[in-house]
Amino acid sequence: MRQLFESWRKYTLLTEEQLLIEGRIEDVKKKYPRIPKIIDYLIRRDPSGNQKYLAWAAKQTEAARQYRAQYTPPGTGLDVAQIESSWVPELTDKIEKFHKWNQRMPKFGFSKDINSYENYEALRDAVNKVEAEDTQATKRAEEKRAAFSEAEVIDDTEDYFIVRPTTTESSCFFGRGTRWCISADRSSNYFDSYTSEGKMFYFMFMKHVDPTNRYKKLAFVLDSEYDLESVFDAEDDELNEGEIEEAFVQNLLHQATAEGAWMAYLWYEGGRFADEATKEDVALYNQALERLGIGALGTDETSGLLTMEEAEYANADIREQANGIQIHVMEQMRDHAYHNPAGPTEEDYQKIQNKFEESAEHTYLYFEAYEEGKYYYNGGMSFDFSDLEWLDEHEDNDDMLSDIVREAADDNYVYVDDIEVYNEEARLDFTPDYDETGLDGFEKFADRVLEYDEHWQEIYDVVISKLKGLRKIPAPDLEKERFYWPSDEEKAKQMELDLKTQAEKKDAEDVDTVLSMIRESKKIKVRIMRAKK
Repeated sequence: MRQLFESWRKYTLLTEEQLLIEGRIEDVKKKYPRIPKIIDYLIRRDPSGNQKYLAWAAKQTEAARQYRAQYTPPGTGLDVAQIESSWVPELTDKIEKFHKWNQRMPKFGFSKDINSYENYEALRDAVNKVEAEDTQATKRAEEKRAAFSEAEVIDDTEDYFIVRPTTTESSCFFGRGTRWCISADRSSNYFDSYTSEGKMFYFMFMKHVDPTNRYKKLAFVLDSEYDLESVFDAEDDELNEGEIEEAFVQNLLHQATAEGAWMAYLWYEGGRFADEATKEDVALYNQALERLGIGALGTDETSGLLTMEEAEYANADIREQANGIQIHVMEQMRDHAYHNPAGPTEEDYQKIQNKFEESAEHTYLYFEAYEEGKYYYNGGMSFDFSDLEWLDEHEDNDDMLSDIVREAADDNYVYVDDIEVYNEEARLDFTPDYDETGLDGFEKFADRVLEYDEHWQEIYDVVISKLKGLRKIPAPDLEKERFYWPSDEEKAKQMELDLKTQAEKKDAEDVDTVLSMIRESKKIKVRIMRAKK
């Protein structure tokens, strides 16, 4: 019986809901008879499931039709056609998004009731704003996810958060709002460059200092020996030991929510620029002492202030706790750095070398680790002249070849750091420039050596030409030239003649040749005639 009753109740509710939907559709069709096809479209596109938006959508559509009817010939149906093709689909798109983000509308100052929007434009503007925020929120969520996937969280307590970014992108995300050059996204970013030198960066976020406080975000820089090299505040100013201690003290005293406690600390510390502590400041200071387990101090009945001597002892206890936290934090960073040294891996260098070897034909690249995370590298080019037909097989040509090859390389913008020639085989060595350090420098160096590779043939041809000129190897082409030009003086003299003079000389020679042939022909003819007689 109970099951039967429940079934009947569900049926009744379903019937009531269906009647409500049908009633809404019927009312709208009666009210707006000029747009029946559009109403059918609106019914299909209504995302509510009960046609909750139908009446409002039909009202806006009719208003749009009436507006266009003023500018179209009556009876043509153009007023409906103009909105049916593009305007109505845009309207339904906005309604669907309004339904999707309905519960979030009040967060941005908009109503959840579609009937509160006077027209389509009002709904469109509201939806666009929420959509833009939703897009940004999605983007921020994706950036956050990516940043955390490219970073290592060292510690996350109620008081602070420490993270080590491992990429430029994660460094930019966690360093947002600072002026750190390793987190810059609008200027040169040096994260990769410094990391390749073995530097390690740990970002510490103080949870109890004001967001505008210079100590809100701190960047700890550890060198390749895992020692603290420097600490920078959010303004990218390097902190001294006293300022680092001050940052931890402020966080310990909850400067963001209890500024007075920090003011009292400064006053009793004898700060030159501190205002005299008030009763309210002292009250907050005592609350901090209680929270830290130091114990509140008694106050003067008249002034409500502390005695300077007692406060100084309390301040010393505060600093001791702050320094203890600082030591613990540094131990965490050093331990992590030891097990996760910065700098590129052998695989990173190998990738660059593999890419280089895909293109290089006459040059080579070499790298080798000399310390953890640190690599030595150089490059070179070689030539083999031992298979040439040397005119004097017993002559030592190595020194001569060294000079010729170096000069030919220089002429082709290939700058050699060292050259070694042995048994007519030359090896040219290239070393990195001052700006070719670290992994980025290795890639830059590889590109430079590849450029040298393209000049190998030019250098080789120049060397061969000079060897021929020095008559160290056979040079048939030069011997032929020497036959035509017995001396260099004669060759130079002829080469200096302008083209016109050379042409005139050639023409004269040709005329003399023709005349000689004619004269010879006449002589032959006379001899033939005499022979006939």
